[in-house]
Amino acid sequence: MWLGVVDIEEPLSGGRGFVVAEDPEGNSEVDMAGRGGVGTGMGVTVGLLGATSLGLFVYTLVLIGGKQTAEQNLKKLSDETREIVRESERNSADVRALIAEAGKAQKSLAGYLREQNGKLAGMITGNAGDTPDRMSKAIENALGKDGGALLTKLSATQAELATAQKTAATADAARTSAEAKLAESDARVKAMEESVKKALAGVGAEVNGIKTQTEGYRTNVNSTIDSMRGDVETIRRENNAEKVELNTRLGTLEQENQILQAKLKDLQAKGRDQLRPTDEFALVDGRVIALDPSDSKLVFIDRGSKHRVTLGMTFEVYTDARDVVADPETGEYRSGKAALEIIKIEPEQSVARVVRPRNRTVVGKGDVIVNAVYDPKKVYSFLVVGNFDTQGFGSATPEGAQDIKALVGAWGGKTVDDFKGDVDFVVLGSRPVIPPAPPPDAPVEVVTEYLRKSREARQYDEIFKQASATAIPVLNQNRLFTLIGR
Repeated sequence: MWLGVVDIEEPLSGGRGFVVAEDPEGNSEVDMAGRGGVGTGMGVTVGLLGATSLGLFVYTLVLIGGKQTAEQNLKKLSDETREIVRESERNSADVRALIAEAGKAQKSLAGYLREQNGKLAGMITGNAGDTPDRMSKAIENALGKDGGALLTKLSATQAELATAQKTAATADAARTSAEAKLAESDARVKAMEESVKKALAGVGAEVNGIKTQTEGYRTNVNSTIDSMRGDVETIRRENNAEKVELNTRLGTLEQENQILQAKLKDLQAKGRDQLRPTDEFALVDGRVIALDPSDSKLVFIDRGSKHRVTLGMTFEVYTDARDVVADPETGEYRSGKAALEIIKIEPEQSVARVVRPRNRTVVGKGDVIVNAVYDPKKVYSFLVVGNFDTQGFGSATPEGAQDIKALVGAWGGKTVDDFKGDVDFVVLGSRPVIPPAPPPDAPVEVVTEYLRKSREARQYDEIFKQASATAIPVLNQNRLFTLIGR
């Protein structure tokens, strides 16, 4: 390659010029046009300039290569940085705050976030290696999709716990008060028993005295029968009348005694009701899961054909299971906010119509429903005894018991005739009334009816006694109708 030719037309000191050349093998030649000192200095200068140009050219190539490498490294670093934090995110307040916190901990932002994620995962799932997605799924599994915030749920749970503890303290105070009332009732009952025993002893002595007197009359009558036939007949009539009166009085005293016994057992049952937990017949049987937006009187419940519900079945509606409690004074259960009647049944749920709404209270999602006869997992056995006023005529009759039995069968329960076998509940009506004892010369039909009534009353007392002794729950008509939405 020829680098150039320099022609010195006016040499400084008699020189004629020179040529610098480089052949293809890279050898340089200088053709001196003059032999003077000035020509030699110029040649050296030109040579230095050529070497310098060559060095600058090589250096330029090196710089260009370094620049390309640096740009590639810069692009790679920029891409890697973008994976961690975007340019639009880097200057946001929350990201700058995280970077500051990482700096305080003498860590990179990624290291600081990894450490904080491990701590949070350890507190939530117990595994420090879990990702935020796994922690979110763990929280969702624990609270449900609509469970809300974890801290909110925890606060609500703590509030419920505090409420439950307060309720328990209230219940304990009520139990103590009930025990005191029960002890007082026992004392009154014992006093009443002593009074009844004394009354019965007096009646027995009086009856024995009358019997002795009657025998004396009979002896006197037999000894003077021939001479005083007319007087004997008169005395016999008077004696029979007196016996009828005494038997009537004795029957009245026995009936009063039985009434006192029934009141005593009722007081004892009320005392036990205040100390024992919620009866099985008052347990929640389902819930309202949705409301019909097009009709405010239609709701959906979580019981369907697979749960053995039937068309026409009714339920009492309460806001919460804690509302299904007996009145501590009367022992009767309070009515709910409304009653529901099933009008359409599907496998998993049913449509029910709101009937008999009370106090203009609206049935809402999550309300509980109760039916004393129905249970989704079990068929209850009922022993029905006594007289009932199912038609609202104001008087209880034996026919009313058949209506109760039919109602139990329609709602999925079964009835039994005695305590043989498994009995879950006793439905107790009014005690059969025993008529006055008939006189000795009464017709056979009157005596037979008296014996039948007496037998029914004894059976009533025996069943109530067995139910109390075996702790079998006893429902009266009012409790039963309240807890089935009637």
